[in-house]
Amino acid sequence: MFDKNIKISGVHSYYVEELKNQNFFNRYIDVYVHAPLIGFQYGRSSSHDKTSEYANKDINIFLEQVMSEANNLEFIFRLIMLLDDSENMPIEERITRAFRDDALSYGDDDTLNDVGKRHENNMDLFNSYVLGGIEILYEKIIVQGATELDYIKNSFDFMKEYHLSMNPKSADELLKDL
Repeated sequence: MFDKNIKISGVHSYYVEELKNQNFFNRYIDVYVHAPLIGFQYGRSSSHDKTSEYANKDINIFLEQVMSEANNLEFIFRLIMLLDDSENMPIEERITRAFRDDALSYGDDDTLNDVGKRHENNMDLFNSYVLGGIEILYEKIIVQGATELDYIKNSFDFMKEYHLSMNPKSADELLKDL
């Protein structure tokens, strides 16, 4: 599933580069691993921007790095396929989408068969959350900052906001519930 180079184009490649250049992520693959979770959690998906001044800008995440994170990426992919209910699918179909439709399959005439087309659509959905997550990371950390201290404060505020969105209760409240 995650067995080839990953290319990010347009304005999203600029955003990823900025997140890495400001030292929030060590590698492009680190952004790619975290972005779908953030995009999904915030309900933001996006598509490739081909109209901006960055339309001809690309970054590549090479196979070696993709393979080093393949297990994490596969887990995140399956999780999102299970949890995404944007198409109002019954849980059985989401299970199929997550665990059975995960390979490009070709028919006798070298065209994608039904499973291959479903996998391609699933990857498009996953990558739309990746792009949405990249936008959120850039907006929350980079856009509102001018100095290194601003970026650090923004990243702290974002992590705190993200944590609260996942766990609206305080640590004390969680302990009382036990």
